[in-house]
Amino acid sequence: MVRAATLWLEAISDHPFFLFLHLYDLHTPYNFPSTFRPRNGESGYDAEVRYVDQVLGSFWELLRQQHLLDKSLVVLTSDHGEGLDEHGETAHSYFIYQTTLWVPLIIHWPAGAASFPPRVDTPASLLDVAPTILQFAGVPRPSQFQGKGLIDLLQPNPGQAQREIYSESLYAHYHFACSPLMSLRVGRYKYIEAPKPELYDLAVDPGEKHNLYGERKSIALALRERLLKLHSRGAPVPSPAGRLLDADAISRLMSLGYVPVSEPHSAPSSTEADPKDRLSSYEEFGAARALASSGRIEQSNSSLERLLTTYPELEEARMTLGLDYQRLGEHARAAPSGWRRPFGSAISQVPAETRALIAASSARRP
Repeated sequence: MVRAATLWLEAISDHPFFLFLHLYDLHTPYNFPSTFRPRNGESGYDAEVRYVDQVLGSFWELLRQQHLLDKSLVVLTSDHGEGLDEHGETAHSYFIYQTTLWVPLIIHWPAGAASFPPRVDTPASLLDVAPTILQFAGVPRPSQFQGKGLIDLLQPNPGQAQREIYSESLYAHYHFACSPLMSLRVGRYKYIEAPKPELYDLAVDPGEKHNLYGERKSIALALRERLLKLHSRGAPVPSPAGRLLDADAISRLMSLGYVPVSEPHSAPSSTEADPKDRLSSYEEFGAARALASSGRIEQSNSSLERLLTTYPELEEARMTLGLDYQRLGEHARAAPSGWRRPFGSAISQVPAETRALIAASSARRP
């Protein structure tokens, strides 16, 4: 990715440009080039962080050598963090604790910019990044943007209202038949909407170890009301019926690990399972996928079949089992000819699930 960005910069740097460099390396499984050696006792995650740091350091040096730093606004951030076994989550996407929500936001201002403080501790949102870039460039913010420019936060203003920071995770909802998770942070307090609600005081409990919902219920309910109002204002507009992505776009999304979904989500329901209660199943599913990726497909299948015996409604587990059957050449076991067949089950449960349709078509081929 850095090589591609470098070649592009060499061709375009004499003109105004916008470059988005996205590095995907900090996702499991961690794979390093042959020239990089992890240190003794270094975890895979720490080694990958060090490798990415070296890569970005080299790119930063390239910008300096090409005299671009003094005239460029550079923003470093991340889409999420990693659970690393805190709250029982090994990777990310399942929960919305600070382990995955707290990400860096580092801004390098070009020469001639106003003098800003080196650090601001006021919480901000990734929704604010694009408006901040436009605000600095003097470009009007599009009306559909929900975030706000952060430059105002850099000016002392004791009377400034506390910002509402919204977060959500729908992974457990779409893939493990659980309630969606939504949260709202205002100042020091963070409320998580779930069948078993949670409230944390991040000023004294940044690790979110002590749920204050029962002790400070008035604060929790006030934040819940603000959360639901915010959520209702941002309700998605339904897509036209029957609209699907083209096969090329689906393939690219799948290669990056992103799953196209078609159903809208609603506020958490007390009748749905709380994601906290199915964490072990999520971790078991992740371990099964890791087994398949390492070539131990039979072991992966055994784990997936055991998981589906307990939770037959887990569509993602059925999809993975079907893909495992394909890898073994057992296409008949994956073909959609009944509820016990993985791809057939997935199509029956979610008719618009494009991956299931593609995989089933592939399974039926001779």
